[in-house]
Amino acid sequence: MGKGQGEMEGILQLAGGILFGGFALYKMTKEDKKAAGAKSSSDAKAPLVSVDQKPAVKVPAVLASGNNATPQNQDDLPSWVSRKAAPEQAAAPKATEEAKKQTVDDDLRSSVSSASDDSEEYIPSWMSRKDPKTRPEEVSGVVIPAPNASTLESTSQNYAGGASQVTSVNHAVARVAQARSDVVFVYPAAGTSYLGSTLDKTAGEAQILEMETRPGAGAAVAGAAAGGSRVTILATSASVKAMLPSLFDMAAKSLPVVIHVAALAVGDTDLAVGQDLTEVMTARDTGVVMLASATAEETQETALAAHALAEARGKPVLHFFDGARSLQQLTPVRLAPPSILAAPAQPAALAQPAAFEYSGSKTAEAVIVTMGAPSAVVEEAVSARSGHHADLAGVLRVRMLRPWSVSDLVSALPASTRRICVVDQAGALAPLFEEVAASIHSEAWTSTRPLPLLLSVRLPALVDGFTPAMAHTILNNVLSARPQMSLGAELVHASVNIDQARPAGTGRAIVALAAGGEGAASQIRAAATALASQTSSQVLVTEDPYAGDEGIVRAEIRVGGAARRLAESYAVQEADVVVLEQRALQGAGLLAAELLRDNGVVVVLPDASRRGQDQLSAHIELPAEVRNELSRKSARLVTVDAYAFLRDAAERSAEPVPVATLHAAEKWMALVAALYQCEGPERFSAQLVGQLRGALQGSARSALGSALGDALVTGVSRVEGYLTDNGAALREVSFGGPHAYMPRMQTVGNGGLHIDAVEASSFGSSQFGAMSPIPHARGAVRDANLHFVPRFKVAAPEESKAARVGAPEEITRLPRHQAALPLIFPSAYSKTDAIKPASREKAYQVRLTRKDRLTPAEYSRDIFHLEFDISDTDIQYRIGDALGVYPENDEAEVDAFIREYGLDPEEFVSFPSRDGKVEIKSVRNILISELDIFGKPAKRFYCALAGFASSRYEHLKLMHTGTDDSEAFKLGTYETVRFADLLLQYKSAKLTIADLIATVPRIVARHYSIASSQKLHPTSVHLLVVAVDWVTPSGKKRYGAATRFLNSLDASKQPRVTVDVISSVLRLPETHDSALILTGLGTGLAPFRAFVQERKWLKEQGHAVGPIRLYFGARHRKEEYLYGDEWDAYQAEGLVDLCLAFSRDQPEKIYVQTRMNEDKLVLRDLLANHDAHAYMCGPVWPVPDVSNALGVAMSATDEADLEAVEKLKKAGRYLLEVY
Repeated sequence: MGKGQGEMEGILQLAGGILFGGFALYKMTKEDKKAAGAKSSSDAKAPLVSVDQKPAVKVPAVLASGNNATPQNQDDLPSWVSRKAAPEQAAAPKATEEAKKQTVDDDLRSSVSSASDDSEEYIPSWMSRKDPKTRPEEVSGVVIPAPNASTLESTSQNYAGGASQVTSVNHAVARVAQARSDVVFVYPAAGTSYLGSTLDKTAGEAQILEMETRPGAGAAVAGAAAGGSRVTILATSASVKAMLPSLFDMAAKSLPVVIHVAALAVGDTDLAVGQDLTEVMTARDTGVVMLASATAEETQETALAAHALAEARGKPVLHFFDGARSLQQLTPVRLAPPSILAAPAQPAALAQPAAFEYSGSKTAEAVIVTMGAPSAVVEEAVSARSGHHADLAGVLRVRMLRPWSVSDLVSALPASTRRICVVDQAGALAPLFEEVAASIHSEAWTSTRPLPLLLSVRLPALVDGFTPAMAHTILNNVLSARPQMSLGAELVHASVNIDQARPAGTGRAIVALAAGGEGAASQIRAAATALASQTSSQVLVTEDPYAGDEGIVRAEIRVGGAARRLAESYAVQEADVVVLEQRALQGAGLLAAELLRDNGVVVVLPDASRRGQDQLSAHIELPAEVRNELSRKSARLVTVDAYAFLRDAAERSAEPVPVATLHAAEKWMALVAALYQCEGPERFSAQLVGQLRGALQGSARSALGSALGDALVTGVSRVEGYLTDNGAALREVSFGGPHAYMPRMQTVGNGGLHIDAVEASSFGSSQFGAMSPIPHARGAVRDANLHFVPRFKVAAPEESKAARVGAPEEITRLPRHQAALPLIFPSAYSKTDAIKPASREKAYQVRLTRKDRLTPAEYSRDIFHLEFDISDTDIQYRIGDALGVYPENDEAEVDAFIREYGLDPEEFVSFPSRDGKVEIKSVRNILISELDIFGKPAKRFYCALAGFASSRYEHLKLMHTGTDDSEAFKLGTYETVRFADLLLQYKSAKLTIADLIATVPRIVARHYSIASSQKLHPTSVHLLVVAVDWVTPSGKKRYGAATRFLNSLDASKQPRVTVDVISSVLRLPETHDSALILTGLGTGLAPFRAFVQERKWLKEQGHAVGPIRLYFGARHRKEEYLYGDEWDAYQAEGLVDLCLAFSRDQPEKIYVQTRMNEDKLVLRDLLANHDAHAYMCGPVWPVPDVSNALGVAMSATDEADLEAVEKLKKAGRYLLEVY
């Protein structure tokens, strides 16, 4: 092996594992690849792949060594591992755990193998043999806007018609998507704010569809795009992994879909929201074009470019940006005018291509490579150092990750580059490092310049964003004489001089902290938004619902500074002013003090609940640690009794003012006071009362009002008219410094003494300017439990809450004695007995009193009649209603499953119920009466089960079966594979009883049309049921759960059955003399038996009833003339005219539509002269023929009048109940 090749491999190995792990991706030039291919087989390494020619399919390393090794035989490989894609993998050792396969698994594998053998072209749909990779030359004309001075100037000219307004990236991107799409697919995330949540479904012509994120997501999107529609996806990064098969498919088929992704990470245990690209990076090898954005305006510009590229080049484009902060952050954005949004061509403002964008010295020796949110912060750090290291550092921003262009990268970097530091924000993945490492070892680089030192930064999910301290730490390391080769999680705690980290022209920062609770976040968001709209500020409101007793709401407001400085995507590190609600003192007081800069100001909103009825003063006591921290920082404390001011005005109003209005306006006034503090203490004086009043009068109606809606507009406008100079109470206390003064001051107006507890508090000598005798390290007194972390507040929709049984952590195993306590002490445990408490419908228990088989015992079809006694219930049912039966699983099968799966049948479990209470049942009882363990699983169950699999082979097989439309799932459907079968088949995916309860769906009722009239049978309800059974292709006998349960019941024992009642579309006409045309096939006869019984009862009561014509179809009269004697009796008394069609009793086939066509004149008379209502119940296949027969009856010719049939449906005179 040559020296150059050995060095190259050594460097490339630093790139580590990539997307799936377990295999390495090496990159080299075509000459290197040719040289490697000439080596002998004994010296051969893994295939080397060139930069410009990647393989069509990358096969994950499922053939890893160890306990999870996979079978040696290729027939044992999962169907999605193509033989053509990875022939070398066939030599792997056979896994011991797969030595014995279950029957279903053997069937699946044999089918897959035969499919692969018969067709050389076999490959799963999402792993097309067509190379899905997009090459740089294919998008050579791609427009990626660069946010430099010339571009901004050009953008300003072209966006002259667009309004600059305080808005969010969410709104800006959604606005572009809605204007440039026919269909927008929105994939909501947890919480209330997600990409696409601001879309107005009534605005524009684009159709807005909300989708569910689950494995295989995106299939409908690909279908819509294949049909020619302009399609856009709005999603968070959590949806990207679920879309991977669809992304492969879109790239292979060149579908011009645009995917906008808000990248973020949500902690599995703490729900903390942080900046992270890990999930987005899983899409980098799908073949889609990938564009990155950093700032708000840049995100809008790149969104436009993404749509232009997709339309012009016919390629799927994935555009990603920071979603942790920018998704909810409000910032001034110059919005593109409608003319640019709607333009099919690329706007002139976006005329500069920039796959990579370099900033800094052209002779820089050190370059930091970044992508996304950290880019602007790193650029600021390098710019701040320009005076000290003018020629040493630069920043390369990656704007287009895919396709990766080596030549563009080499051209963008200065020839003087000797060190490159690559910043990755993808956890353990290092996608940028891999690309840069491969690029600098390409001929394009090595032929013109020496190899640089390559440094790596791998960032975890950043809750507070990428801060200036991190950027300066990275820069210091890059410029140091002995740099660290790798930096990671330690950067989260990086600390540098704040003046060094704070770029010039950044402006001032305000942080507001308020107690959580109902409406708190919306109130402070409305107040901050109103202020931002007046001052072109940047606002971000986040919430930690789990901090303190009520949670904490935090608002960050950045005021002033250069326009681009407002694009900061990190949490405020030091605030000039902190606004603190008194109710939040205990939970956030110390946090507020530590956020405050030296000589800063704290504005306190007194707690209205602590005021007396007629007292406008507030009693404020600061915790000792808060006083100490404020004293150390020589801070000033100001109280703004805005609520008292507004309440005083509201009390004089002739009309009531909503309390929520006052609270929102109160917070708004406090933020205005904080804004004045940012401009200097001399502005904070008695004049502020008048200024506050003027500001409120001038902006509350337009800004604050629009933020909270019409109610606030009305409420604040009432307050405006009663503002006076006498209501506000403003107080100030100094904690040190040369201008300190005593806490008692002359109050403003007649507001009273608003810090009446100050004299009784011990501030120490520091309140007079003395230094604190106890040294404090910054942050040393912080209680870790009080740290604010923005989190999702997860509240499951009512629908989802009702449907689920419970999460595993809500399900508890109980000792037998504990399970017995509610029975022994029912009053102490509020014990109640309920029938199917999880059911949506009211459930009853009825006694089976009669069960008759209606077909001969030797006949293949078992159709039986059931009667249930309802005399001891309050069941009321109407004609056409359906009775729902809750079946129970076969006890013998349940016992067999329990034994084989290793469960304890006598163990007791408590789990949440629909009504908010807790159910207690044994494991055996749960499997018999609760869980549909012998039901058919959907695809998502395969994916859920994969999460439990310890075997990599089983995990990948389950994931593939649950995501791709594979033959494995289809064959499983043919074989009627059940939940129990999968649980027993995949041995490594072991579920506890809690996991089973949370994962396997509950048994639901099977509904049958009621075959009786309660007027004729007031104490009973009748059903007509056919036993459902079949044989699978492998010869296994399967049964329908409900019919098997009902058929097993012994009527002589009068067993109790759990049922409910639901309504149906089938209803008798209101007039009793209207004619009835009834068409029933097989057990579809059931509701019509009830119809005729109802008319019989009405006739017995002396009512005139209309004619009834019954068309009944079955196979043989001898075996399937259901209720034959009863129908003959009804016909004999003139109640009904029978038209029977037994299809197989004669050589020619006769069906119900045959009889209807023979009777067209009779039907025409009934429909035209007797107000006839037509009904059909049975299988769906005869519907067109029956409808056609009715159309012929209503036509003057032999052609069916289908328009007349439609009119009959709309009039409610033609009703169908089919299955």
